[in-house]
Amino acid sequence: ISSESASRYIQLFDDTYLIYLMPRHGATNLQISSPRKVYAADTGIRNLFTGFINKGRAFENYVYLKLKNFDPVYVLENQRELDFLIDNRVLVEAKYAEEIKEKQKEMYDRFDAQYKKVIKGFRDLEELELLLEKLMAPPV
Repeated sequence: ISSESASRYIQLFDDTYLIYLMPRHGATNLQISSPRKVYAADTGIRNLFTGFINKGRAFENYVYLKLKNFDPVYVLENQRELDFLIDNRVLVEAKYAEEIKEKQKEMYDRFDAQYKKVIKGFRDLEELELLLEKLMAPPV
């Protein structure tokens, strides 16, 4: 199919909530010109089509589904990526059963964020959700 048709299908899938498209962090022109990351709305369907080969990507997809209502963006710098930035204050990296690699760790440590969290499992994700609820709650 043509790239125009593919773009229309992707937009249709996004509009009907089969997938979610996450933009890149940065200036508006950077967000528009950069590719968006794709996450499946249903991880079971995702695994049916892609297989359950890469547990790290499946876990990152799950983390995205938990964070999607906070409008996360991804950070890309020198071909290295950090998974989620929320409200320019909370930096999140999802790592299932692995550690952050050296160059990515340098970027993570250097990035200016009020809170930073590496999610390695479901308990870490619960802690992050509680933190986000406190941070994003409207002032009383």
